[in-house]
Amino acid sequence: MDGNFIKRNIMSKLPRFLIAHNVAADPDGLFLVHTQFPKFIGRVWPVKGEIIRINELCQQYGIECGCRTDRLPSGEYYLMGVIMKLDEIPLDESLPKLMSRTGDWLFNYFKNLPK
Repeated sequence: MDGNFIKRNIMSKLPRFLIAHNVAADPDGLFLVHTQFPKFIGRVWPVKGEIIRINELCQQYGIECGCRTDRLPSGEYYLMGVIMKLDEIPLDESLPKLMSRTGDWLFNYFKNLPK
């Protein structure tokens, strides 16, 4: 199998976003994988209390871009920062839209988790 076969037949059938959590390797580590262009891996942090701005998140963790969910009924919200780019991420007007969709997806994911 060549790389193009994998891209056409496997990657295109994956959901746009995947959550990865390996408690044996990192009990607090929660990762988001964006499988479509631009592909990236993001680290997700739960936060309670004061809202952290995305530019502060990027400075604090040395990352280029990220997103934040709205506050959940539990009072917490989630931050996500891109920690590994698998494609070059275009830093143009499409990036804020992608980060907004990512934050919306994360919010709905956490909001709909079974209790």
